[in-house]
Amino acid sequence: MNCPHCDKQLIQRRVPTELQSVLRSEAKSVFLCDRCLYTQPGELSETTAQAMFTEIPSFPEGERGIAVALLLGRLNQLALNRQSAEALCEYIIADGVDIYLLIDRIIENKSIEPHYDLQRRWEQFQSWAE
Repeated sequence: MNCPHCDKQLIQRRVPTELQSVLRSEAKSVFLCDRCLYTQPGELSETTAQAMFTEIPSFPEGERGIAVALLLGRLNQLALNRQSAEALCEYIIADGVDIYLLIDRIIENKSIEPHYDLQRRWEQFQSWAE
């Protein structure tokens, strides 16, 4: 499956049960474009959880990476997803990821071209979280 924004191949990862409950969602997997940060829920396939997030340096592995991918997807529509974005951020921080540093690195990375204004949404999210 290709990204509808930049046509790059999407990476599919399995969403752990714990994160499904945080999101109050039944999505079994998430598709992520590691070029433009597009995300989309999906169903499991045979290749789920095989690919790595190659374009994003220092991107966490495993459940941490999936939680970050889900957070990036929530930031796109922050007004609608504020509660789940806050829950994901708390989960990520509790799991030992410096999400503030990671998002700053993603914003500064020239090979990543978000399909939304990530810096603006991140600043808005941080102001709400204070």
